[in-house]
Amino acid sequence: MVVALVLVGLVVLLVGSEVAVGAAGRVARRVGVSPWIIGLTLTSVGTSLPELATTVSAALAQRGDAGDEAAGFAFANILASNVFLLTALLGATAIAAPMVVDRANATRDGVALLGATAAVALMAGGGVLHRVEGGVLVALFVAWVAWRVMGASRHDAPDGDDPPPRVVVFGWTVPGPAWAVDVLLLATGIGLVVGGAHVLLDNGLRLAAQLGVSAALIGVASGVGTSLPELVVSVRAARSGASALSLGNVLGSGITNLGLCLGSAALGEPIVVVSTVARVDLPFAVAAAAIALLLLRDDDRLTRREGGALVVLFGLYLVVRLAAPAA
Repeated sequence: MVVALVLVGLVVLLVGSEVAVGAAGRVARRVGVSPWIIGLTLTSVGTSLPELATTVSAALAQRGDAGDEAAGFAFANILASNVFLLTALLGATAIAAPMVVDRANATRDGVALLGATAAVALMAGGGVLHRVEGGVLVALFVAWVAWRVMGASRHDAPDGDDPPPRVVVFGWTVPGPAWAVDVLLLATGIGLVVGGAHVLLDNGLRLAAQLGVSAALIGVASGVGTSLPELVVSVRAARSGASALSLGNVLGSGITNLGLCLGSAALGEPIVVVSTVARVDLPFAVAAAAIALLLLRDDDRLTRREGGALVVLFGLYLVVRLAAPAA
């Protein structure tokens, strides 16, 4: 029963994020926001809604009986998500279709992601991610988005295309005025994400107790599961020849996870850094960011062989993570 509820929470999270992102994108187009900026802000932030909801919920759960277990879940959820994005997801996308790399953009955002990961590692060295440090992460994220948007505004203009007159969700045409429907869907999607996060967290902690494993390990599984929206977006974009969108989504989501998601969670409640997270997840997150940056800067293409190497690296992470003590 608990496993079923964990899966239900995960499905609700993913469905809610899909609904919210689609509605937000259509609303943004109606007010004249350029497609590039929609992809930059809404795609990376939207596909990180599950991570945001689960991490904030886990951080706040530290106030109750969950304590360090919830803290381990919160940190491992974000770090495992980033390791998955930069290894398994990026690798699988390259295997599906070798990716053309814009080295200037990849360097810019890759360095930002590596810097954010290193900053989190340094902040976590004290054993607790405090509210002030959470505020710094959120401020850095906002500054990064503003920098990207201002840079894009000099080169990109709205294309003038209007969304369809009818809203279609999962193949079903929703009746009613498109504006009103999208606002309602946006609110509904956010509500599903928040509700799914609570179901996933509560039952994930219960499952960890029943299995005798750490909540941080369940957080790793959650981090991989909540990265499914990024996987769908990236593979779909790469196979359609839109490598720039795919890479931007991966790097942007990684920065969003650390800056917005982890930062917001720490603002809500200081997060204790459990020992396994400090010994395993943090070093792998830094290594994954550095290796991905090196591969993206090395050539104008991310090959299938390099993609395979990244998938192997994720396999190594899983092996080490499963072998790590539960503390």
